[in-house]
Amino acid sequence: MRISSSIVLYRESSATLERVLASFASIEGEKELIVLDNSPTPALQTLCLRYGAAYLHEPRNIGFGAGHNRAFGARTQPSDVHLLINPDTRFEGAAVLEFARWLHRQNDIALATPALINPDGTPQHFIRPIPTPFSLIKRRLFGHQKSKMEEYEEIAAIPFAHGSFLGLRSEIFARLGGFDERFFLYMEDVDLFIRAKALGQTVIYPHCTITHEHRRGSSKSLKLLLIHLRSAFKFFWKYRTSEPMLQ
Repeated sequence: MRISSSIVLYRESSATLERVLASFASIEGEKELIVLDNSPTPALQTLCLRYGAAYLHEPRNIGFGAGHNRAFGARTQPSDVHLLINPDTRFEGAAVLEFARWLHRQNDIALATPALINPDGTPQHFIRPIPTPFSLIKRRLFGHQKSKMEEYEEIAAIPFAHGSFLGLRSEIFARLGGFDERFFLYMEDVDLFIRAKALGQTVIYPHCTITHEHRRGSSKSLKLLLIHLRSAFKFFWKYRTSEPMLQ
């Protein structure tokens, strides 16, 4: 089994990036990591190469989904499982390897997420229903509602999970055409979940745990909030005649 993985960066700190590079390096076996950096300068290239990761620089910032798509297309060899990894994560290589091996055997599963925890070890509330206009407004006004992640002790189907660390069999990601590049940032992971459901189940695999910082950029930055709102409009327009898919 061969694992490929992609990480998309934008003005990332070297300390944060080094943690996830070291995590990926701890995975044993055949693997390949492609880092797509949307930053103005290729300042992180040397660090990536030090950890054996391929480095692609795109100074015009093509976006999160497009970055992952380009990285997937830059693989030097076909892979069996592809991991979509946020730079603000860290993990144990052995656990991720077991997750990938399990996913490789699951012909009925299209998309899977491990469990996410906060840096302090508490469960992260990252499993959610497919958003609606009302639910997004409610979350903006009242914050995130508590999820039932801590109740998942076994593999189970889920509607949607925040796309901080996702796994797909590579042929599934290819069949989906990767992310919909109309979404520059935000909502591209929801869209991927919806489209993946046509090819199999979307599930949580709670036997692997990923530490994620969860920065919540759009709640702190007006620019990111506007990008989020634009992506939400595109998302709801795309699925305006597909209400059953949003249940």
